[in-house]
Amino acid sequence: MIESLASAKVKVIGYTVFFSEPQVDPGLTYVNRLLETYRRLVPANADPSAPPRGVAPELVQIGATLDEAESALNVDRKLAESFTKAGNVVLPILFTLGEPRGKPDKPLPEFVRKNALTLQSGSGDLPLFTSAVEVPIVESLGEAAAAVDT
Repeated sequence: MIESLASAKVKVIGYTVFFSEPQVDPGLTYVNRLLETYRRLVPANADPSAPPRGVAPELVQIGATLDEAESALNVDRKLAESFTKAGNVVLPILFTLGEPRGKPDKPLPEFVRKNALTLQSGSGDLPLFTSAVEVPIVESLGEAAAAVDT
């Protein structure tokens, strides 16, 4: 859908789905483990028609198949790539306004900070404090989006 809207040259694509957790296909975990093992055995960019010395061409072909499986099963990366390519996708984020309390576990991601809002006052800008992010965004999707908004 993102690709269709982008090719239609829409100005902004507002997504209303909260992407709060990564979508991990159960098979992707196993494919990634196999790829780790494969990459320890075979040099990067090995060519099946001219495999490195001591490496069977079939093993190189297995690596190509694993790369293909990883690409097909990593749907969050595919979605992030479509967001990046479109360049105009806005994702929702839900947070609570208020004075922050205590020390945060970690700073807000850059893709959230770059969308920070401020209030105009007579003596300069006052920041809008956020006490909690209620529904976070999967980092790879947030980074690929043009903006996040409430």
